[in-house]
Amino acid sequence: MMKLNKDALWRREKFGFFIGREIVGEKIGDVPRYEFLNGTWLGRHFLTKSLYEYTADKFDPLTFITPFELHIQPDKHFPHDMGSVPAFAQILFPKDRFLASYLFHDSGYDHKGLWFRNVAGLSAAPSDWAFLPPAIFQADRDQFAFVPLARDCLDQMLRHWTGAQGALATERQAIYAAVRAGGGPDWKIA
Repeated sequence: MMKLNKDALWRREKFGFFIGREIVGEKIGDVPRYEFLNGTWLGRHFLTKSLYEYTADKFDPLTFITPFELHIQPDKHFPHDMGSVPAFAQILFPKDRFLASYLFHDSGYDHKGLWFRNVAGLSAAPSDWAFLPPAIFQADRDQFAFVPLARDCLDQMLRHWTGAQGALATERQAIYAAVRAGGGPDWKIA
C-alpha cells in the first residue's frame, strides 16, 4: 500500500480522493469556444477548443470518494476539453494539472449530473458539502445511480476535487470564480 505524507493524508480527510484511471482519449476535433462564433474566421482560427473522447476504463473506472464514503463517477463516455476553466484562466491553471477534477466537471456539465453510490448510507452531507442535493443521499449502497445536479453544485464540487489534487485555497477559489464567470455558455450548450 502507498504511504501518504501528512499533506496528502490531510487532503484525503478534508476533500476525499480519486481512484481509477484518468483517460484523455482520442482527439475528436476543434470547435469554437462560443456558439455565436461558429463558422467565422475567428471561431475557426483563434477562439477554438479541442475536444477529446473520454471512455471509462471497464476494470478501473475513475471514481472520487468523499471523506464520508460517497462514491462519485463521471459518465462512462463523453466529450471533454481537458480543462474546465475558461480560456482566460488556463494561463494560470494548465489543462492537465487537475485533469481528474476537470473530467468530472466536464461530465457533469455535459450530462447535467453525475453517478453516485452512498456506501455509508448517510442521510445528509457534512456542513462543508451542504451544497449537495438531498437526492444524492437516496442513492443505493450497492450500485451507482444518476443524480441530476445544478451548475452551481458542480462548480462547488470542482473546488473539492481540485483540493483533493493539491490545489491551494487561493487556487481553488480562483478556479471556482473562473468557471462561474466563464462556464455559462458551456452549461447552456450541453
